[in-house]
Amino acid sequence: MSGIISSSGSKSGIIGTTELDYEEGEWTCTPKDASGTASSSTQTGKYTKIGRQVTVDCGKSNLSTSNMSGSSQLRFYGLPYPADAIAGGHGYVGTMAASWLGSMTNYNIVPVIPASQSYFLLAYSWNGSYWEYGNVDKTVHNGSDYQISITYNTTS
Repeated sequence: MSGIISSSGSKSGIIGTTELDYEEGEWTCTPKDASGTASSSTQTGKYTKIGRQVTVDCGKSNLSTSNMSGSSQLRFYGLPYPADAIAGGHGYVGTMAASWLGSMTNYNIVPVIPASQSYFLLAYSWNGSYWEYGNVDKTVHNGSDYQISITYNTTS
């Protein structure tokens, strides 16, 4: 579903004379290592775009990482819109629910979209220490389950 939502009647409502761009759709989430080797596990996710703000959701049961390089950074490609470039070069942080994440017991793990990119990756911290991006064998285990939601801004 997509379209422009405009006000009706006297144009004195909350929206006023502004038009609001609204779109819903599906996207394919493809886990890959940093060299571009794709997992055999892809997942169709949902997205909602309102103006420049995009919210994406995706999840997977039994994620396969067997053909990916374990020491390579894990990335999830296919976002429907690239993230915009934001001051400082930092990205957008989302929420995540997961089970069986390899050696990541007692870690905080969040999905992060780097500025100006069309993928997200997993950042982790243990006991509130520094954050770093996880590689395939550190952040997931063959057979992991995950559910992710991220809201970010795009230039489109």
